[in-house]
Amino acid sequence: TNNSTTQAMSSISEVDIDWKTQLHKDSTYFTHSTSSNPDNITVVKSGYYEISYNVILDNIATNRKSVSMIIKKDGTAIPYTKSFAYSRGAAYGDQINCHMKACLDLDAGDVIKVTGKIEHQDETTSISTLGEACTIVINGWPETHA
Repeated sequence: TNNSTTQAMSSISEVDIDWKTQLHKDSTYFTHSTSSNPDNITVVKSGYYEISYNVILDNIATNRKSVSMIIKKDGTAIPYTKSFAYSRGAAYGDQINCHMKACLDLDAGDVIKVTGKIEHQDETTSISTLGEACTIVINGWPETHA
């Protein structure tokens, strides 16, 4: 699944990453809608799931920004899934990348999402996702957990 639209992050509040395009979805294991709550992915079968996300951001301003992304399960952040990126500003290369791969033990009904946040910034101009370049991939081994 990827994010085919641009999302702006302009303050230090959290932004849920929307996944607006699906390349493949096996609804036996999880469900996802590109129109209703496109940030949510709901697990259908319990088991171990490998989740990897890659969120590319574009800082077109001259300001410095530190950004983080994290996977949340049922609204609660999973600390070991957090990634960080730093941009010195457009004059020094304006694109940055937050990425992570984690194996999670999930139960049927769990809702997962990726949330981004500006951790620090020199000024308040926004930084935006590069929609078509943002991806989330989920591989699962349902019914294998303890």
